[in-house]
Amino acid sequence: MVHCIITLSFFTIIINTEHIVKKNTIIYLNQLYSLFFYNKEISLHLILIMLIMAAIPPFSSFFTKFFIFFVCIDAKLELTTIVLLSVTLISTFYYLNFIQELIFLKYKNNKFFYYNNKTINFLYLKINSIFFIMSIFFLPFFYNLGLNLFFSCAYLLIV
Repeated sequence: MVHCIITLSFFTIIINTEHIVKKNTIIYLNQLYSLFFYNKEISLHLILIMLIMAAIPPFSSFFTKFFIFFVCIDAKLELTTIVLLSVTLISTFYYLNFIQELIFLKYKNNKFFYYNNKTINFLYLKINSIFFIMSIFFLPFFYNLGLNLFFSCAYLLIV
């Protein structure tokens, strides 16, 4: 559920980003690099989204993956754990590389894109970012809720 909400936020940024002159949308991800020059706030939202998708430790997605790895190790699924860890490391490399390019790349082409701030999606991004930053304080609640849902579903499958 966390990953679905974050992916929706990422595509919200992509859909609402337009070319300055032609008014067309983004086709390639490297066109987002020019966004850092025009709107630093949207760039920070994009960086936060990428960090959450990469499952960096202070965010709830890290603890979600950590609990999944913990359950796989506890269930003695070593091969599954190794595959999940390798896929996680590869995807984290690409997410962090995207953040590095977004911040440090000097974009010299005339393909400048900007984010359309006049939509309600900008408010959605702000609320979403605040929620995922503050979710670290509610981890015990989410953990207990997840355990209760898991045990209730397991009980229904057994009965």
